[in-house]
Amino acid sequence: MQVQICGYPQKNYSKMMFPGSKYLKQLIAAKGNGMIKIVTGIRRSGKSFLLMNIFHQHLVGEGVTPF
Repeated sequence: MQVQICGYPQKNYSKMMFPGSKYLKQLIAAKGNGMIKIVTGIRRSGKSFLLMNIFHQHLVGEGVTPF
C-alpha cells in the first residue's frame, strides 16, 4: 500500500514504525485541542517521518480523508 502526501507517493513504513512511541502518544493525546503543535529536534531525528508517515497513517486509520 502506498499513501500519497501532497501528491508524492510514500512507502508503507508500518513494519519499520514504532506505533507505541511516546511522541506519537503525545500527538494523539493533544489532537483536536485547537492548539498548534510544534515538533522540534536535532537534524535527521525523525520529525518529518513522525508527522508525514506515522501520524498520517494513524489519522487515515481513524477515518480522516487523506488530501
